[in-house]
Amino acid sequence: MARQQEDLSLLAPKLLEQENILLHLVLDSSNNIQFVSDNLLRLCHSRHQDLIHQPLSSLPLFFLDKDEHLRPLSDIPVLNSTLAEPHWSEILHLEDRLENIFRMRIDVLNLQRHNEGYTCIAFSDLIICNNLLWESSLFKLVFEESNEAILVTDSSANILFVNPSFSAITGYQADEVIGYNPAILSSGHQGADFYKAFWHDLKTHGRWVGNMVNRKKSGEVYSEQLTVKALKDVKGNITNYVAIFSELTKKTEESPHVSLPTNQVDILTGLPKRKALIANLGEAIAYAKSHHLKLAVIYIDIDQFERINQKYSVNQGDRILKRLAVRIHDHIRDEDILSRVGGDEFILVLRDLPQLFNIEDFCKRLSNIISQPLTIDAHNLSVTASVGIAYYPEDIGTAEQLIRHAMLAMSLAKTEGLSQVKFYSSLYEKQKLLANESRTAVLNAIENQEMRLYVQPQYDATNERLYGLECLIRWQQDANTLIYPDSFLNSQKAPDLLFAVDQWVVNKVINLMQNELRSAVEQGLKVGINITTYSMQDPNFHQFLNATLSKTDPAICRLIEIEILEHDAVNNLNLMQTFIESLRPYGVTFSLDDFGTGYSSLSIFNQLDVETVKIDKSFVRDMLIDEKNLSLVKTICEMSKIYGRQTIAEGVEKPEQATLLTAIGCHILQGYGIARPMPVEEFTQWQATQLPPALLRSS
Repeated sequence: MARQQEDLSLLAPKLLEQENILLHLVLDSSNNIQFVSDNLLRLCHSRHQDLIHQPLSSLPLFFLDKDEHLRPLSDIPVLNSTLAEPHWSEILHLEDRLENIFRMRIDVLNLQRHNEGYTCIAFSDLIICNNLLWESSLFKLVFEESNEAILVTDSSANILFVNPSFSAITGYQADEVIGYNPAILSSGHQGADFYKAFWHDLKTHGRWVGNMVNRKKSGEVYSEQLTVKALKDVKGNITNYVAIFSELTKKTEESPHVSLPTNQVDILTGLPKRKALIANLGEAIAYAKSHHLKLAVIYIDIDQFERINQKYSVNQGDRILKRLAVRIHDHIRDEDILSRVGGDEFILVLRDLPQLFNIEDFCKRLSNIISQPLTIDAHNLSVTASVGIAYYPEDIGTAEQLIRHAMLAMSLAKTEGLSQVKFYSSLYEKQKLLANESRTAVLNAIENQEMRLYVQPQYDATNERLYGLECLIRWQQDANTLIYPDSFLNSQKAPDLLFAVDQWVVNKVINLMQNELRSAVEQGLKVGINITTYSMQDPNFHQFLNATLSKTDPAICRLIEIEILEHDAVNNLNLMQTFIESLRPYGVTFSLDDFGTGYSSLSIFNQLDVETVKIDKSFVRDMLIDEKNLSLVKTICEMSKIYGRQTIAEGVEKPEQATLLTAIGCHILQGYGIARPMPVEEFTQWQATQLPPALLRSS
C-alpha cells in the first residue's frame, strides 16, 4: 500500500508535466481522494490529512453552474458517469471557502495503475496562465533570464514562484521560500506605518513602486527598487501579486569607500575617523529626536587581536582589519555609519531606526558576521569581538557621551569573556542592581539550607534496566515555591556565587551517594552532575575538587559523571581538555551535554575525551516531523559508535521517540516520558513501582 501511495504521488505530475499544470488530485474508483498536490492544498487552505481518503465533496472548492449557483465538484456530470472517455475538460469558475473566484480549466483523466482505475483532476488557473503568459516560451525566457528578481504570490501573499535572479540577489533558493510570505526578507527597517501605507496603495490602486530595505539569507541588509502589481480576476478580486525588484547598491569588495577629506579618512580601511563620525552622529541624533526614531551606537573591539599580530605579523593583522571593515560595511545600509577609531576598534552607528527595531537580533548577526572564518596567506583564521551598545533615546546624550557609554559597555563585555554583547542604559543599571540582589539571595539560600537536589532517571531500553541519574539543583524557597536554576543561576556571572553553588552541588552529591543513594551506587548507576564553566576554569575550584575527591571512596568517584555543555566546550576547548585530564586519576567520567547545538558539533568528537554524548532534547522532540533533525540524530549515534562514546537521548516523551531512538542505536533514554525530576527520597519508591517506564510498556 505504501508503494502504491508513492506511485500515486508521482503519477499525475508525470502525465501532466507537459501541460504545465501545478494543481491536481487523484481519486480512486470510489471517488475518494488519494493524492493532493501541495499547490492545490494551499489553494484550498487545507491540510493533507484533512482530505486524504475523503470523498471529493469534502474538497472546499465549488463551481458556478449556468445559473451561477454554487455546486460541489462532485456534481460535475462526467464524475457521475462511467468515465468512458479517457480525457475530458471544461472551463469553470471555482470559488474557495474564502470566497475567492478563480477561472479554471478542469481536466479529468481516466487512468489505470496496478490494475485499478483512478481519476486525475487537474486545475489550470487561467488568470496566471493568461495574465502572466506562463505557457508562453517568450515569458519563460524573460522570467528565467531577467536580471531583475521576479516573485509571484497567491492572493494571501504566499510565494508561488521565484526566478533565478531572486535567488542570486537574496541568497534564498526557490524551495526555501515557496509557500512562505515575502516577510521572510524583512529587515526590520520599515515600521508598521510603512507597511500599512504599502498595502493600502496596493489594494486601492493595484500597484506600488518605491524603495525598500530588506535582508538576504546571509543576514546582509540591502536596498531594492521594487514594483508590486496586483492581478485580479473577472470579478475584480485579487488573485495574485507580482513583485519585480533589483538591488540598488553593491559595495566595493576592496574598500568601503567614503567621500570625505583625506585627513578625516582612515588610510588602512577607508572608513571615517572619529572626528567625522562625531559630526555625523550629532546630525543623526538631532534627526532621530525630531522624527521620533531610534539610533544605536555600537562599539566593536576585536578580541585578543594583539595575539594575531604576534603570531603572524602586523601586516597580516592589517589585512584582517581591512577585510573585517569591508565585511561589516557590506551588511549595513547606506545611511548607517562605520568608523575605525583605534587599532582594532570600530564604531557602528545605526541611524533612523523604527521603534520596533530588534537591536539584540542585529547584534547576534553582527557577531556571526565578524566570526566567520578568514583566509590570509593560506592561514584560516577566526576572530570574535566584544560589543558595547548605547541605544538612543533610552540613553540620552551628546555624540561624545553616547560613544563613551558604548565604550564603557564594551569594556564591561570584555571583562566577562570573549564575544560578549553589553548595553549601557539606565535599564542595564537596574538589571545590574537586581543581579546583585539575586546574588545575595542565592548565597543566603545556600547558607539557610534551602537548596535541594532532584534526580531524573536514565533508562537503558535495550537491557531493560536503569543506567543512571542526573542531579538537578532546585531552590525550595518555601513549602509551596520551587525555583528552577534558569530563574536564579543562568544569568549570574559573579565568580564567588558560582563557586559556592558548584561547591554545594559536589558536596551534596557525594553525601547522597554515601547515604540516601547508596543503593544506586551498589547497582553501579552513573550519577551526572552539572558544574558551571566558570568553576571549571577556576584554579581554586580545581583545588577544592581534587581535595574532595581524594577523600572520597573510589567506587563513588568512578560513578560520578560531570556534564559539560557543548557550547562551552567548543569555546574553551583547551581549558576543558585540561580539566578532564586533571580528574582522570579519580576515575571521574564526563559527558557532553546539549550535543548538536554548538558551532562544530561533529569535529569535537576527536578533540574532547568524553565517555557520553547527550543528544539535545530539541532534536529528539522534532525528529518525528523533521527529516533534518532525524538525520542529525542518526549521525550523532553513528559518530558516537565510531569513537566509542555512549549516547543518551534527552527530552524523550513519546513511545514513538523511544522506538525510533532504539532502532537507530540510542537506547539510553531520559525525559518526562521516562520520569520527571523527583526528590531523592522519592527515587527508591519510584524504582520499585515504575519500572519499566510506562512509555516503554505502551510501545
